[in-house]
Amino acid sequence: MTRPKVVLTLAVGASLLACRGERRADVVRQDTPAVLRAESTAVAAPVPRACASDLPRFADYLVDSIFRGAPAPVDFASDPDRRRFRTVITAAAARGPNFAGHYTVASWGCGAPCQQNVVLDAKTGRIMATFETTLGVAYRPDSRLLIANPPDSAGCYNPACFYCRPVAYIWTGATLDSIW
Repeated sequence: MTRPKVVLTLAVGASLLACRGERRADVVRQDTPAVLRAESTAVAAPVPRACASDLPRFADYLVDSIFRGAPAPVDFASDPDRRRFRTVITAAAARGPNFAGHYTVASWGCGAPCQQNVVLDAKTGRIMATFETTLGVAYRPDSRLLIANPPDSAGCYNPACFYCRPVAYIWTGATLDSIW
């Protein structure tokens, strides 16, 4: 390397090292929250938790049988607005029933935090119900119970979060009736 290149390389390297730890207090950078890290000494408050010990159990709402036949094609005439989501709905329907004996729940994202869901009849292909959740949905093929925004693995949720509260529904064969 020639002498000017060595000097230039050393100068650039020295300036990078000198600036590496420097932060201006009046500048908020992309990787820095609005309250600068160096100035923040507050400790985050624990997230409040409520545990749903009285949440209904899937075993209390068992169905008599589970449909094992080939699922019917989706009947989008039963809910024409859902045609926009035909790819995800059709794919879920093709996998067969996953809820309440002969129904299929299909879910897809609609923003953060949002999921749209439909209940399809695997025997007829008819779209029976639509609903939205924010934290997902829990259901079983052998139970009529559906829990929107289910609690975490410890059975708890954040009660301060208005959209985090679990809601339990019973499938009547035509609608979801809220029971909790």
